[in-house]
Amino acid sequence: MDIDKPKDEVAAPPSKAEASVVATKDKDDKKEKEKQKEKEDEEETTPEVAKWGLVEGKRERKKVAPLEVIVAPTKSKKDTTPSHLKKEGFCLGDSGHFNHTLGKVISKDDVLKLLHRLLYGSTGIDTTRKRELRGWRGIEKEGQAEFRTKTTERLIKAKVNDMKRIADLLGLPKSKAKDELVSDVINYLIAPTD
Repeated sequence: MDIDKPKDEVAAPPSKAEASVVATKDKDDKKEKEKQKEKEDEEETTPEVAKWGLVEGKRERKKVAPLEVIVAPTKSKKDTTPSHLKKEGFCLGDSGHFNHTLGKVISKDDVLKLLHRLLYGSTGIDTTRKRELRGWRGIEKEGQAEFRTKTTERLIKAKVNDMKRIADLLGLPKSKAKDELVSDVINYLIAPTD
């Protein structure tokens, strides 16, 4: 009970008639609130397009122009292969010893890179290096002098151990001095034999 209010003013419990009126008002209020919630839910679930009145019809497609491919010209590398390669004759791949020892060496080995650089002027690509070495047939007579000077310069700069590995790969004796190894390797590469 409230202390501030006198006893006569204390609210009496509602009568049954008053309680039924209050209950119906509460029910009406609840129904109205439910309707409002449903309307809000419908507004949230309807797409924005429906609100704008654009529900019917299809959208206008944009026209697409065909793709034009422009290929930039590639820079061609300077061809460093000797100009006087033999077209016919015995190639290194015909030698059983060369094929056997080449099969034991991985393509990324420094000795194969050095040998490829001696023959073709570049280290070559890992995936085609062995194939190109097997296909070496030698040099025609017109280009032998130029080939001999270039390879001699490169071989003199090489290590003795690498020279011996190249000699072993080609099937040449490797227990010689460096100068003799250089001349033997060059003579063999100009005209490979079995």
